[in-house]
Amino acid sequence: MANINQRELDAIQRLLRANATMGDIVLQLKERDLTYSATGWDDLFTKRIVPALRNGSLSRNDLVQWLRDAEEYGRQHVFIYQCSKAAASQIVNENAVKQELGRLGRTDLLTNPRVVEEPPQPTVCDVRFEHGIFGRALVVKVVEIRYHERFVGESSPSDNRIIREYERVSTRAVSVARVHEDGFAEMRVYSHRTKTDYTNELEELWSICNVFVPRLRFDEVSIGNAQRNLWKNRRQLGATIRYTSSELHDEKGTVLSAATGGSNLSLFDTDKAAKSLDTFWDDTATCDRSNVWWIKGDPRPSRDIHILMSGKVNELTVTTQCNREDYDYVLDQLRKANKQ
Repeated sequence: MANINQRELDAIQRLLRANATMGDIVLQLKERDLTYSATGWDDLFTKRIVPALRNGSLSRNDLVQWLRDAEEYGRQHVFIYQCSKAAASQIVNENAVKQELGRLGRTDLLTNPRVVEEPPQPTVCDVRFEHGIFGRALVVKVVEIRYHERFVGESSPSDNRIIREYERVSTRAVSVARVHEDGFAEMRVYSHRTKTDYTNELEELWSICNVFVPRLRFDEVSIGNAQRNLWKNRRQLGATIRYTSSELHDEKGTVLSAATGGSNLSLFDTDKAAKSLDTFWDDTATCDRSNVWWIKGDPRPSRDIHILMSGKVNELTVTTQCNREDYDYVLDQLRKANKQ
């Protein structure tokens, strides 16, 4: 059945249910002129997807691509880097990657990416080359299981004893390294719900990907110019973005912050707040935190996309799941703003 076994098919079904909507998959079937009506996920797979796999209308590669689109974009802390074009030409090089995969005994990853649900350790499950709005790129995908403790409750078995109970919760985390042929690179680390510092997770991703993406060849790229230029050009961008909060500090350590009363409002709409930020944001001031929303457009983005710019100088957070086209659109806008 289209080079896919039942175990993989069951795993892909579970992963798509966790990361995509039925509407996303129905749209994929529509685009291929395949029958797509279904009353639920089980119906969609058993009556639409499985028959299409059997008759060759769909392949394993199609399902793997759907999974890539569903789980690789958004809910990530994104760290921006740059290397020279000469270094990039060596990294985004199929022969070099094949050679390295051969040394590791994993040349299958280029043609047959693994479908991994709960690996016992961080696992490289996909190494590929792709083309997009930034040109050709090398992509390395890592899947791991992370654990955190969730408070359940407490009890008092005696007057001088309190017992607090925690539940150990597992989360499947997908992180991605992507290097473009011009040397621009992203290290995308899956977000925790209860964490703000991703230094350890970032270093672990670099360590895993280092054989394909050598860490020492890359420099951090500050997104400070993007923060400043998006604010400075806010009137021209009024139909494109909205700010819900901003926090600045100057060379003396003085902090100025402003926030709207809701995520559907914008600091652009409040003259007092905007003027205060304008006055404070001189050559000595730095932006520590910006909450920016890219407003749904035609055709991109297909819905509002929330970006938080805070933390490290090269760090931004895409707070919700999104598709590749919307993610790349926002990243492209940030790159352009950062070069102004």
